[in-house]
Amino acid sequence: MPNRVAIHLDWNLPLLPAITQQLLRCASAPCIDLSSDLVIVPTVQSGRRLREALALAAGDRGLFPPEIVTPDVFLGQAITAEPIANEESVTAAWVTVLGAIDCTQFEALFPIAPEQNTSWQLGMAQRLMQLRNELGEEGLDFALAAQRTAESGHEPARWGELARLEGLYLDQLQTRALKDPKHARRTAAQSYVAPPQIKRIILAATPDPQPLPLQALERAQESIQVEVWILRSRRRTVRSMGAADYRALDATPAALRSMGLPSTNLRLGQSDRCYYRRKHPRQSSRIRAHRTRGPDAQPHRGRCPRAG
Repeated sequence: MPNRVAIHLDWNLPLLPAITQQLLRCASAPCIDLSSDLVIVPTVQSGRRLREALALAAGDRGLFPPEIVTPDVFLGQAITAEPIANEESVTAAWVTVLGAIDCTQFEALFPIAPEQNTSWQLGMAQRLMQLRNELGEEGLDFALAAQRTAESGHEPARWGELARLEGLYLDQLQTRALKDPKHARRTAAQSYVAPPQIKRIILAATPDPQPLPLQALERAQESIQVEVWILRSRRRTVRSMGAADYRALDATPAALRSMGLPSTNLRLGQSDRCYYRRKHPRQSSRIRAHRTRGPDAQPHRGRCPRAG
């Protein structure tokens, strides 16, 4: 039975005080011991603010704080002590592969055979590394992408050749007794085991975590309790506890600001627009003046007059 539950925080409180209150709810002893909890927060800054809020709320009582990490650190801690290739080693392996291949055997990737000098090798290595990084955020690599494109028919030849290059790159790392960092993270997510001192993992208002940390949480819930802390919204609630519900975190921009989180991708409500106007009166007046001129008006030259 999955040990996973959703905890609805008090909607009437800002996000940071609500999380602090929930953590300290069961702490009645003279010494507050939260050392068996692991709290996942969106950013390093939000983690610092939560530690500060806990210390202030504890007052004169002793406090053993929880372990507070970001999703990336949470997964990184699960990687075993294997020799993981750093960025320089990864770059060197790709450059070696690109300098040794026959580009005529990779016509889908290189329809015109390039001059395989050092500059081209380094530039192409960086492009391939960037592409693998983007795929790695979703738990994919060139080989998995090639399997999916073979089924969908979306440039299967090109992805197949990328998978072949990736195999040569992995062979290079193996000859140097190194492990690819993307594969290490994926393996850590698939076989995640919580540290023995951790009895509860809390995903605290972390919107849209990446697939690999989610996979690690799903693995962790088989042995310990995993809690998802969200604000109870008047517009929607968590209906089920599938993997998608880890993403169903409904927090207002004002609540995110209280925890030091960016809110640029969220729709602003009326109260947040008023907050912005108070903080940025000149910019708000320029926006209003631009809107009143209409879409067909000529762009204003010079400073925009203040709204009267």
